[in-house]
Amino acid sequence: MRRFVSLAALLLCGTVVMVAGQAQPPAPAAPQAPAPAGGPPADWLPPTPKNLKLLPKDTDPKQLMEIMRGFNAAMGVRCVYCHVAGPDPNDMSAYNFESDRKEHKEATRAMMKYTDAVNQAFPKEVGEAPKPGESYVTCYTCHQGQRHPPVKAKAPATPGAPAAPPRP
Repeated sequence: MRRFVSLAALLLCGTVVMVAGQAQPPAPAAPQAPAPAGGPPADWLPPTPKNLKLLPKDTDPKQLMEIMRGFNAAMGVRCVYCHVAGPDPNDMSAYNFESDRKEHKEATRAMMKYTDAVNQAFPKEVGEAPKPGESYVTCYTCHQGQRHPPVKAKAPATPGAPAAPPRP
């Protein structure tokens, strides 16, 4: 069970699952606002997952959408980045979610294994232990909302940041 919680937290890539308001009765039916360009409507759910290789086989569509939205937030990508779309990329019902044809899907699986391994090996003496359901390292740790993690450190935003010690 601990591994599932760790993996689920990893997949959420640092995003916090919004639970506020879930216990409240639903609001009266109103037109659903479309999601940002290229994304599914907020109330859309995928079909029952069929090709889960790392997630538990009993992951339900609602959980899966939270995980996928975590990838969106952590890497700034849309569904079509990893999944095979139909003729209209905005028509989610025409996607082939089971397909492993896209290399990004396999790369994501490899990175999920990698971040899980990093979290398992993370030195317990460093920093505070993550809260239950959280991880030390997530997709967002490196990607910071971008498809490819930045590879160069950014200069300090303010002057006067400590400099590297002089070499002897």
